[in-house]
Order: sequence, then structure tokens, then C-alpha cells
Amino acid sequence: MKDFDETLASMEAGLQIDENALNDCLIQQPELYWKVAKQHAIATSDYDAAKKALADSQAEVDAEIRNIARNRNEKMTVGEIEATITRNPQVEKAARKIISVGHEVALLRALKESFSMRSEALKDLVKLYIASYYEESSQDKAQKNLREERIEKRRKELAKTRIER
Repeated sequence: MKDFDETLASMEAGLQIDENALNDCLIQQPELYWKVAKQHAIATSDYDAAKKALADSQAEVDAEIRNIARNRNEKMTVGEIEATITRNPQVEKAARKIISVGHEVALLRALKESFSMRSEALKDLVKLYIASYYEESSQDKAQKNLREERIEKRRKELAKTRIER
């Protein structure tokens, strides 16, 4: 689990976007997404294998219980057999493995979705960059517009004064 946590933390670090290096972020995006998607696929495969291992363990323990009961000429209800199977250490271990791997799959699925969202965010940031969003703030733009209006008004006043002379 420690290795998984380190891998997850490493991949999470890739979610960061440097607004001053959008080109680098865009170039890295496919590779980062691939790493996460690949880990998600591996974890999903591990989860499927863990489910199969649990089913195999349950079947094996079920057969053992029924053989022991048959050899002792004991009758067991289905409920008793199921309870005995569930309490078997081998089955419990396989069930814990499914829970653990299922947790990893869920985290990687969420991280994969986050990288998809990162891709969309990068597209939007590039659009903002192209629209000169980063060159000046909206306050700077407002002051520039006000300044231009004053200049235009002064030009009109000067032009009007020349005409009147």
C-alpha cells in the first residue's frame, strides 16, 4: 500500500498547472494522462483477479466443508456452510484484498477524471492567454479605457476650438 500511496502522490503532483508555462503543461498532458490511465487499467485488472481469487477460495473451502461433513455423516444447512466459508482465514484474506484493490481502483478512477478536467482547464487557459487575459488585469483595462475616453474627449474639444477660431 505504501508503494501505491507514493505512486498516487507522484501522479497527483502532475495535476499542477503552471500558468506561465502552458506550453510545457500541454506537452506533458498526454504522457501524464497515459500514466494514470495505465495504472487504472492495471488496478482494474488486479481487482478482477482478486474477485476471481475470492470466488476460487470460496469454492475450495465450500468443497472442503462439504467433504468433512459428508465423511462425518453430518448435515449442515446452507446458512451454516456459508457462515463457515465467510469465517475461513483464506476467504477473509481474499475479501480484504478485494477491498484494498477496489479502493485503489476508485482513487485511480478519480485521478484519471481529474486529469481529464486538467486537460479541459488547459484548453481554457490557452484561450484566455490568446485573448490577452494575462497581459493586463481587468482593472488595468478599465483604466486604459477611461484614459482613452479622456484623450478622445480632449481631442474633440481641441478640434471644436480650432473650428471656432
